[in-house]
Amino acid sequence: MSTDDQDSKTEDASERKLAQARQKGDTWSSREAGHLMAFLGLLVLCLLVLPIYGPGFVLALSSVFSLAPQMPLETSEDLSQIMEDFALLVAGFLLPALGVLFVFALLSMVMSGPFLVSPARLKPKLSKFNPASGLKRMFSAQNLTEFTKNILRVTLLGAASFLAMKMVLDSLLPGVLLAPQGAIALLGDTAVKVLMTAALILIPFVAFDIFWKRFQWLKKQKMTKQDQKDEMKDTDGDPHIRAKRQELRRRALRRPHMQTVPEATLIITNPTHFAVALRYERGVDAAPVCLAKGTDLQALRIRDIALDHDVPVIESPPLARALYAGAEEEDLIPEEHWAAVAELVGYVLDLRRRIHRKLPEGSHHVTD
Repeated sequence: MSTDDQDSKTEDASERKLAQARQKGDTWSSREAGHLMAFLGLLVLCLLVLPIYGPGFVLALSSVFSLAPQMPLETSEDLSQIMEDFALLVAGFLLPALGVLFVFALLSMVMSGPFLVSPARLKPKLSKFNPASGLKRMFSAQNLTEFTKNILRVTLLGAASFLAMKMVLDSLLPGVLLAPQGAIALLGDTAVKVLMTAALILIPFVAFDIFWKRFQWLKKQKMTKQDQKDEMKDTDGDPHIRAKRQELRRRALRRPHMQTVPEATLIITNPTHFAVALRYERGVDAAPVCLAKGTDLQALRIRDIALDHDVPVIESPPLARALYAGAEEEDLIPEEHWAAVAELVGYVLDLRRRIHRKLPEGSHHVTD
């Protein structure tokens, strides 16, 4: 993809495009989350599973071996009983350990990104065997970021492990004798410290990696204005989308237009003389739909209903006047206003995701 093509992609991807990308197996994923969950799983094993089940397992295992010469082995049933008892003993220790690892493996899958099973990912791509493409990927910004991050992570983890082992060696001064139980306790305490330090080191790496991978993926999925128009035309031809849109229109026509205001995505005002209630539902509306509009007292009424139902009200005088003059209720707004309204809709959708950004110049978000 050329730089010019990428620079022209200034619009956020629609839900339809994101869904199509996921169907092709194209989504973001973070390997760092798997590393963190592995360390946390081992940490839980050392803190909970081993202290609770370890001593009993070692004691039972030692008794099995100490009593082995006295066990009867006259028949096959005797051997089967011994093997069954031994299997139960091992299972009593392994099942809790495997259960902990299984839980953290599931958490790793959840944190690593959306889980997808796509046949499209199984198809071979000839571009992957192209040396020129391989070199381009090798020296891409994404791979350089990964390389730098991996070097930094390995360096910090290595330094933490070295310091922990140095503490152990310093505690074993010449002439100090440790009983086996004391040595095991010392090693266990050291393992807990190393794993806990490693987990703390990895937390910022995981947070950065999840943010960076998702940011890069969303940037890759961005659309040009022409892409948005083409998608809107394609969406108009979808019978399911068309049927849902018609149902929304029939439902709105059965009620007074003021009752549709709470369903609006945003209200555009001027600030009190004009008010236009717009709805935009991704994947359903090809463009914003005018639900209701009014002037003077009706405009104030639309604004009050919107504020009562937490519908964002945005003052944009020139746009409000233009929409009032050109938009018909229960119909798409005129195409010449799509770009201006799209910026305001994007602002509102970001607010729902708790992402705050500036409104276009000349617009103001009314809060009361």
